[in-house]
Order: sequence, then structure tokens, then C-alpha cells
Amino acid sequence: MKYCRILIVIALLGIIAVPALTATKWNFSIGTSTLGGSFYIMGAPWAKVISEHVPDAIATVQATNGPSANIQLIERGEMKLAYVSSAAAYEGWNGLSWAKGTKFQRMRTMFTTYSSYFEMVTLTKLPIKNIRDLQGKRVHMSMPNGTPDIAMTKCLEELGIKPKDKQYMQTDQAIDQLKDGKLDVVIFAMGLPTSMILDLQSTHDIRVLDISKEDIDLINTKYPYFAKGIIPAGTYENMPNDVNTFVFWNYAVCDKDLPDELVYQITKAVFENKADFVAASAYGKELAAKNIANAVVPLHPGAIKYYKEIGINIPSHLLPPDSK
Repeated sequence: MKYCRILIVIALLGIIAVPALTATKWNFSIGTSTLGGSFYIMGAPWAKVISEHVPDAIATVQATNGPSANIQLIERGEMKLAYVSSAAAYEGWNGLSWAKGTKFQRMRTMFTTYSSYFEMVTLTKLPIKNIRDLQGKRVHMSMPNGTPDIAMTKCLEELGIKPKDKQYMQTDQAIDQLKDGKLDVVIFAMGLPTSMILDLQSTHDIRVLDISKEDIDLINTKYPYFAKGIIPAGTYENMPNDVNTFVFWNYAVCDKDLPDELVYQITKAVFENKADFVAASAYGKELAAKNIANAVVPLHPGAIKYYKEIGINIPSHLLPPDSK
């Protein structure tokens, strides 16, 4: 009888001693942009890849006010993964412009996604042919601190151009205002061709405004994250010549405190499942590991592990501050 009681006690102790087998579950909300924006569109395949190919992790898409808002959410610890633009990231990291002296340095780059072309569109009936013609005009500035707003603000300031009126609103609203004669120019920062411009040209004759090479050099000297770009002739109707403009790369960033192995697994899964990004949008075609050299914010160690694994060297200025 005593022997039986001992066995029962041992059995109970064994049950108590064995811990419950519970897996850590990472539940991410990916910061993107307003509904229908390119970041929002590209958020879906990223969430899908994480949920299907990264162990113990799921992700969903969260609409936000865009890159600068995403950077602030990460800084406050309210978001772990997000998309940002080179313009917003560079200024946030260095405490410039919208950051107003505060350096937002909790974010780390994971991978480069696609490039956004800065496009200024007007109607051909208006006497506006290039950025210099915006003097005294009514100009759409997009949403505050978004990539189009940052780009247009810097261009206008550096070139000494003073519009009659600068209006902030969603792009679809701005297009309606342009059609109704209440705006002279609508701006975009998306991949080519921009679907909203294609829709606009189906009902109105449009013109894409040029920035002279001299003006581009002037702006690029002060703002190195403004990469030189060309909108090829024929991208839109009534566009017989190339149009000079700027290009901004877009990135996926994460909280610097995420585990290295987790970030490695996410980065690896993204490139191994590029087809999901291509299926979601033509922007996905630009997804390539080699483009990480265009980043403006240091990488996460977990992402660096993946790039080294596939033979890509990371420039010293993109190494995490605590690893230098």
C-alpha cells in the first residue's frame, strides 16, 4: 500500500514537473498607408508570406497615414513591422523636416521593395509644362508628411517657387478638384505606370511635368535620398519624350528589438516567395535582394545574416549603430 502511494506521488510530481508545450506566437500588424495606397497593396503579400512561411508568426495589414506615421508608431513601440519611404526614413533617422529635431532611430531596414516615381500631373489646356511653372498656381501636396508632400515641399523651397495655394487632401479627391478646375497640379509618388493617372487620361488630356536636369542636380546635392529618375516616353498618352524626375526607394522596416532569428526568417521568406508580391502588384517585380544597397537606414542584424548568406555585402554605413 505504501509502495502504491509512493508511485502515485511520483506520478503527480511528474505531471507537475512537465511544462506545458506552448509556442511563442508573434502577431504582427503591418503598418502600410491609407486604404488603396501602394503600401497598403503591398502589405497583403507580406502578411501572407509571414503567416504561411514563418514559424509561430501571423500578420495582418493595418492602414495608417503613411511612412512618417509608421516610423512614429515603431518608435513608440506600438508597431513592429512597417513600410517606409527613403525620404521619410532619412529625415526621421536624422531628425530633419517633419521629425523636428527628434531622431527616430528605433527602426531597422529589412528589405527594399520598389521605387516610387515623383509625378506631377496637370491638364494640357493649362499653361504648365515644368516645375518652374508652378509659381502662383494651386498645387496639391498630398497628405501631410507623406512622400509626395516631402518631395514637393523640398523642390519648391530649394527652387524658390511659391504656389498661390498648397492644398492637402487624398489623391482621389485632388483628381476630382483638378477635373473641376479647382486645382492646377496633382502629385503622386508611386510605381510606374500609376493607375490613377491612367484612369485620368481616359477622360482628360494630361501632361506630366518635367524637372530640368539643372534643377534636379541642385536639389539632389542637398537631399541625397532624391535619386535621379526618368519617366519613359509613352508611359502615358501625349508623352512623346522622357520626363526627368526623382525616384524614392521604399523599404520594409522593423523594430530593432525583434529577435535576430525571427527577422532572418521573415527576410528569407520574403525573397523565397517573391511570386506572392508579383501576384499582388506589378511593384513586386522590383523586389530583389541586391537593391538593399539603396537603403538609407541601418539594417537589422537578422536581415544582415540573410544577405551575407546569399553573398551580398552590406556597406558599413548600413550596419547597426551598436555593431560598429
